[in-house]
Amino acid sequence: MKYIIFTLLLFFSAFRLNAQGICDSIISIDPIQPLCMGTGYTYLNTSHPGGVFSGSGVSPNSYYLDAETMSDGIYTVTYTITGPGGCTVSTSRDFEVRFAPEFFSSVSGKIDCSDPNSEVTITAGLVGDYFGAHWEGPSLLSEYGNSATTKIAGSYKFIAYSANPNQCPAYAFQEVKFKNNTVSIKIEDCTDCGGWAQKIRIADAPPDWQISISTPNNHGYYSPADATGCF
Repeated sequence: MKYIIFTLLLFFSAFRLNAQGICDSIISIDPIQPLCMGTGYTYLNTSHPGGVFSGSGVSPNSYYLDAETMSDGIYTVTYTITGPGGCTVSTSRDFEVRFAPEFFSSVSGKIDCSDPNSEVTITAGLVGDYFGAHWEGPSLLSEYGNSATTKIAGSYKFIAYSANPNQCPAYAFQEVKFKNNTVSIKIEDCTDCGGWAQKIRIADAPPDWQISISTPNNHGYYSPADATGCF
């Protein structure tokens, strides 16, 4: 009889563990080394994978912590996990973002889609004793010193390392944009636009175009085209 009782106790203990799931465990976040403003990022590790991180610098559904847009200071990241029994537990850990100098940057113009040879120069105003200066981004044609040329629009980051090993790298950001080109268009009859009076069809407008339409009284209408090319 005592063996039957002991077996039953084991059974109920196992059932309780499965029902409560993660609640019977102690979860933790691994220590986070200090990050630098503008350039610092790290992968977050935890004792029990499968949960969700939240807090400053954490993207949704990501285990990466990025200090690109953060100021110097102390921050907190939280980790939450739900077990198979529906029990949810959380834990938190503080981390430090250290100061880094952000330099002024400029771009010489915008990419002109009507010109296949269009390119721009991005430049960072680097000041001080730094080395390894370079730009990072979608595509670079050439680099020279603290400047680079590109034919591709997008977000670019400049990084330069300090001669002082205890100081964070300097950085700069620059957004390269497209030039808004004015083109001649023909407005067609709207009988094929599903009967919507407020819709118009523009000749030769692909479905992925986005059109800005202004009326004489400067009231604008902005919308992506639908599958028929109507706006």
